[in-house]
Amino acid sequence: MNTQKISTGFTLVELMVTLAIIGVLSAVAIPAYNGYIAASKAGVALTNAESLAGFQRTHYYEYDTFVEFVYDGDPKTIPNTLEWLPKGDNNQFKYDAAACSGNTIKNCVDIKVSYLSDPSISQTVSLSP
Repeated sequence: MNTQKISTGFTLVELMVTLAIIGVLSAVAIPAYNGYIAASKAGVALTNAESLAGFQRTHYYEYDTFVEFVYDGDPKTIPNTLEWLPKGDNNQFKYDAAACSGNTIKNCVDIKVSYLSDPSISQTVSLSP
């Protein structure tokens, strides 16, 4: 009697080729995805910096000076006269408003917004009257 063996499933070679293809695709896709995430966070940082710049301009017109502060999640560090709080950042960003290099806070302010877990992702906006 001849009995034929019916094989089902995949061979080891087929599985290895499939894993190699998945590995190559992952090696390309993960860095690209991380790049998109970083660009998105940089966009959020720029939007928040521009928002803060608008509040700084308003404060300047009312009080004839800009506001200097550092904010990294504690609302008490922002002066009441500024009337600004970041929206939708989930305390992921650090906001630093300081006098421009070689100037006083009355004449110029640099607003730097940086991502807390990766400080290389940051945006800076400079304001002067």
